[in-house]
Amino acid sequence: TTGLVIFGKTAAALRLLTALLRERDHVEKYYMTIVCGKLDEELELDGRLVKDHERNISSVVKPHGGAGEDAEGKEARTHVKPLITGEKFSLAEARIFTGRTHQIRVHLASAGYPLAGDVKYGTPKMSEYLRKQGVSMQLLHAYKLVFKDMPEELAAIEGKVVEAAPPADFMRANEKL
Repeated sequence: TTGLVIFGKTAAALRLLTALLRERDHVEKYYMTIVCGKLDEELELDGRLVKDHERNISSVVKPHGGAGEDAEGKEARTHVKPLITGEKFSLAEARIFTGRTHQIRVHLASAGYPLAGDVKYGTPKMSEYLRKQGVSMQLLHAYKLVFKDMPEELAAIEGKVVEAAPPADFMRANEKL
């Protein structure tokens, strides 16, 4: 994954930012991705993610005890909006409301739209096709952060929108696919 990363210049700032990220209401996180398949409608992806630590992969599960602490996995929510829809590939924006390991990759793969170039959650056949097209990385880019309702200590970033253009490899892949 390429793109923006949040960090604090001081330990105190880092602790505050971490707490704000946990609350989920202060920083909106947006990603750009190219997915396999014809994605022609917005998706609201909810589900609990369970991680297999031995294989380092996650999967979406349905809770069998409700949404409480005893339910299997951790809550995950992703909104996906198609930007450009093609027959084999689509450019999409994903907004995450939770920050789970591999969240976007797992959610989209489970919905039938694995990320282009994702060797872990994609299909071997598609990965081989993409390698032949010169795509050797998963096409996921953290491109926009929106800061809102910041506490007094972070008033300087209130209302800021920070964006990063996708890298050249991502743009070349987008043109080819």
